[in-house]
Amino acid sequence: MLQFILFNLLTGPLTLLLGLIVQRKPPRYNNPAYGYRTRQSKQSAAHWDYAHQVIGRLMIAFGLIIIGIQAIMVWFMGWEQTFLISLFIMLFFLILGVILTEDQLKRRFADS
Repeated sequence: MLQFILFNLLTGPLTLLLGLIVQRKPPRYNNPAYGYRTRQSKQSAAHWDYAHQVIGRLMIAFGLIIIGIQAIMVWFMGWEQTFLISLFIMLFFLILGVILTEDQLKRRFADS
């Protein structure tokens, strides 16, 4: 039961916090440790910086949305029933974040 509660309580706020960190203090260009690391984001320092601006904004928005969705689900369904749904919501927003960031990179750097 505790893991369900912790997952639901921490998922949205952690997404929000990571978005704020990535947006305000993005990782250095093309470091081997962490960051939004895709082929397109690693093409140049400009690509890298822009990708982190975009993914940071998205993570902040997604974090707020996840907090709201999970609060509503817990209110109506309880902690244990929301765990699997929350997992799918997180996966959905993770994939959506990559798709939207890659799309923004393509649009911004279409000529390169």
